[in-house]
Amino acid sequence: MPHKIELKYRTFGDLLDAVRGSMPKQDINGFIDEGELIPIAQNVNKYLTVSINQTKEDVFVIDNYRVKLPDDFYLLNFSLACSQHEVSWKSIDNITIHAESKCICSCSGTDSETELTITKDCKDRVVKWKNNQLIKIVDPQFIRTDCPNKQCNSIITGYIKNGYLWLNVETGHIYLNYASVMEDDNGELLVLDHDLVNPYYEYSLKKRILENMLYKGEDVGNILKYTIGELRNAKIIAESVNFMPDYNRLVDFLRMERQKTKDKFFRPYGY
Repeated sequence: MPHKIELKYRTFGDLLDAVRGSMPKQDINGFIDEGELIPIAQNVNKYLTVSINQTKEDVFVIDNYRVKLPDDFYLLNFSLACSQHEVSWKSIDNITIHAESKCICSCSGTDSETELTITKDCKDRVVKWKNNQLIKIVDPQFIRTDCPNKQCNSIITGYIKNGYLWLNVETGHIYLNYASVMEDDNGELLVLDHDLVNPYYEYSLKKRILENMLYKGEDVGNILKYTIGELRNAKIIAESVNFMPDYNRLVDFLRMERQKTKDKFFRPYGY
């Protein structure tokens, strides 16, 4: 079984510091505009596709036919309607009624081919849901292209709009596995941190900085030409990076986890 490797990220500030470090004269003379460079980094994120986004999961309460999506929600990987939950309380001293529990959600199959279990391990309790089923998402705007919720046949249906998942079920629980936005807890833009893609980010920013200098009459034509050539090479590596062994090790855990999830959750339904 391949070794699980976590994707690493750095903030846009860290990326910008790296660019500033290699362009000290431009930085001192005020040619580096942070606000103008943020969209460039965002475009590189989009070019590298949603595969670089962090995958998160949790179980949410359905309240009056809707579920408030998490603030960092970007795209839905897949979703399951939960039923038949049971709670096991942990023996922990000094838990106050206002204590917050940091919950980690994990999915596991059982020995039965059709029985599925979702386990949510909290600070003071463990909650398990059994006999879970796919829901039908009728609007594909905010879900992955390979999301099984698009094509499944289910009496439970829903759609995403205005930050909510709207369902035809009034109450209950629902499991969401989703790709999160490329931001940290403070709302700062995140970029993938890996030797194979870092040059693509950095030369993209440098190209815009030098273009702005050229428009202001600075003599940077030669260095701009060099930067465009390096950017072209970096982009080629980023385009072909999924065929390289190093990158395969980087993302193999994502593929493995997604395939394992499909085998456990969707094979019983014929997908």
